[in-house]
Amino acid sequence: MSLLFDRQIDNTKTKIRLQTGFSEDVVEILVMPDDRLAELDREEVERAFRIVWERTSGEEVASVHHSFRFEDLFDETTDIVKFRNGTLYNRIKDYFSDFVLKEIEDTKDGILWRRNHFLIFKGLRLYMAHHFTEKYSNNVTGLAYGGAAFLIVAIGIRGLKFIPATKPSFILMAIFLEFSMLLLLAITLIYTEEEERMDRMLKKMEDANKSQLEALRIQQYDIHQLTTVLVGQSAEIIKNRVERAISEYLTSDDHVKRIIAEEISQKILIALKETFSNEEKK
Repeated sequence: MSLLFDRQIDNTKTKIRLQTGFSEDVVEILVMPDDRLAELDREEVERAFRIVWERTSGEEVASVHHSFRFEDLFDETTDIVKFRNGTLYNRIKDYFSDFVLKEIEDTKDGILWRRNHFLIFKGLRLYMAHHFTEKYSNNVTGLAYGGAAFLIVAIGIRGLKFIPATKPSFILMAIFLEFSMLLLLAITLIYTEEEERMDRMLKKMEDANKSQLEALRIQQYDIHQLTTVLVGQSAEIIKNRVERAISEYLTSDDHVKRIIAEEISQKILIALKETFSNEEKK
């Protein structure tokens, strides 16, 4: 069981990271126990909190905290533990879902169990709520119904006098089996998370899509502006380089001397050709 609990802590961290899009460092700060969080470097914590704040700035959150910025609520005097457990957790709950927040809180309790194995129920809650009930809930329900069917058959056989009253072991076995299955079913239901209302889930999905579209629109505008600036700057850069090259070519002594030498040689060649042609005519 200890190995299962310990493995589920890491698995749930991975699920949180995939569901929220946060980096591994940010997830570690979100699920960190309160005493360890209070000992971290404040600048590192503030950087992670700002990432969470900006990521959860959707329409639904903005409708509640529309007049607040991160700087308005977080400063040098802010208690980072209370800020995370209150403000950030509420924003995560509003932006993502109750289930994501429950994963974070249960993982934090699971880390407490990892430090102290006497806190067995904290580790059990993490394993049951986020692994066992998700994977084996239908199996447990089926076993409970199967045990009830077996108990009915056993009582029916007893009623038909096929089992003597002096040998109730078969009936006791059926009762104990059904008791065990019902107890397992009860524990499974206790740790099963309640499903979120469909209308809230659709609203959050709609808000998330709108937020992503708005982000893409802003990025498209920024890319267009950058392209325009780069094209204008490129034309100006090319023009300046051409002008500088021409200026350097015309003002260079080597280029001027070479041009003069070429012109003089051309003149000499023309004069020699004319002289030879005149002598041939004579």
